[in-house]
Amino acid sequence: MTIYNQHKDHHMYQICAYENRISGNHLDNTVAKGDANTVPFTTFIPSQLELDSIASDFTFLVAKIWSQHIPHFNIFAPVIPEYIEHQYMKEMKQKTARINMGVLMKSEQYNEDMTDICEFMHKYVPGHNETDDWTKQPQKVLSGGDYLTFERHKQAQSSKRNGRTPTKRLEGLVPKMEEFHNQGELLKVIWKLLYSTSSARDQGTLYAARNTINARNVTQDPADDFYAASDLVEKVTTAYIITGGLTHFGMESIDSLPCKNVYEGAVGNTNEMKEYIFDQARSFVKTFTLPEIPKLPEYGPNCNTYHCRYCGKKKSFSGKDNENESDGVSAYTKLVLTLGLLRMDHNDAIHMGDGTRMLRIDQFLVLYYKYCHCTKYAFGTLETIAQAEVLLTERQAHRLIWNRTVNHKGDANTNHPNDLDVEHCNKVFKDSAHSYRGVFTEKVVSRVSKSAMKVHEIIKQFDKMCNVHVPSGRHKTCDKEIDIITLVRQFQACNLFDFIPGRSHYAYPNMKENPLTELDMEFVRDWIGASLKKFQNKHFY
Repeated sequence: MTIYNQHKDHHMYQICAYENRISGNHLDNTVAKGDANTVPFTTFIPSQLELDSIASDFTFLVAKIWSQHIPHFNIFAPVIPEYIEHQYMKEMKQKTARINMGVLMKSEQYNEDMTDICEFMHKYVPGHNETDDWTKQPQKVLSGGDYLTFERHKQAQSSKRNGRTPTKRLEGLVPKMEEFHNQGELLKVIWKLLYSTSSARDQGTLYAARNTINARNVTQDPADDFYAASDLVEKVTTAYIITGGLTHFGMESIDSLPCKNVYEGAVGNTNEMKEYIFDQARSFVKTFTLPEIPKLPEYGPNCNTYHCRYCGKKKSFSGKDNENESDGVSAYTKLVLTLGLLRMDHNDAIHMGDGTRMLRIDQFLVLYYKYCHCTKYAFGTLETIAQAEVLLTERQAHRLIWNRTVNHKGDANTNHPNDLDVEHCNKVFKDSAHSYRGVFTEKVVSRVSKSAMKVHEIIKQFDKMCNVHVPSGRHKTCDKEIDIITLVRQFQACNLFDFIPGRSHYAYPNMKENPLTELDMEFVRDWIGASLKKFQNKHFY
């Protein structure tokens, strides 16, 4: 580089279109599902029904891990279902049809550029009309991205709300938030609550586990290496579940036999074996995870239809902890299991394309985001729930819920988020663009972007025919068993699952097993009400 010849930083925006595997065409598309003024605020936080459903998911995951990693319980693996099934298993196995619509030399960081992007996309919306006929109403199409794109998309559309026709108001686009960046935000929550570099001496903590297995690619910011951070959380959560299982069954080591809660039925009796392993997993989940969710205050407004006078009362949710009888280590253990299993459940829901489960988990994430001051993702996740429950029509809400993932392999558990797929397309485009030696113009970028994926597929097929081995580019899954067993031995020596009053981790002297108890639910209620008013004022809903 020289003073006058520096590297150039090009900001561009790639657009991919996906065919809905779940159309929802049989559902009504005329009126919104609900009314933002009358919907109860309790719709947006977990109810007892959601808690029971999450407990069922956790039970399945715990039973699965026990049967895979504890030798004595390997015989139970065949009686445990392969997946948590949902109503669209067949459709979610189908490969997703994708059309690359090109790359624009625009940046979503700027409102002017985002407006141009929205206008470009709206040209492909069914019913788009360039005339001044204000009666021509375009069909609504969901348009997704990370939170920045989601936020800028809404701002760009709002800037066009005074257009003369529905097309000029860009009413054919409905912005939505995708799941891959939501996964990254959940990791930040886990880091904020459970990861501290001052906890190196506290055996059983996330940072101490990182040092034990020498995971040096994990840093204080999980965004530095998303996959390394994800890998650490998965290993630690799995090790915690195994260690908890050994305690639950009174086993001295992973290779010993149970002394408590022993299976006394016949080996080979599928029904008895399944009932036993799920009963034990359910008992474990009930004891060590899923603390009580704080409820919205019973006094004051419960929806936006009226405003009551301030009654002067101050009500807060009181947890089970007693300062004189608390065990900070046990509290940390329960929080690790709760957040770790919540993340496992979220990842599994994405792999299975289970939209209903993702939406259910979002209700929990709203509260954790709010507690950890992740204000933007709390707001975005709340809006996603509002879209599915209130703002959109039955058909559009169904499409929003069930078309959050893509599948390019054709297996039941090979779905991944839409925005992650766009990131993969971005990599292919960048590889093609780096080999271009001319001047970047909009015409050149459009041509390269539309051909990049096809050229990539041709090269892959040619290499396959010529028996040329090329690294797939996928993140390799190494054998994690050694790391997990190492952590299990360390955790078991620390008696993490025994309740010992008065002890705590040095870095977490005041650890709460349920940090949500510190949430001001009166403030949360008011925030939900104010947010709903903002949502309903958007002209594109």
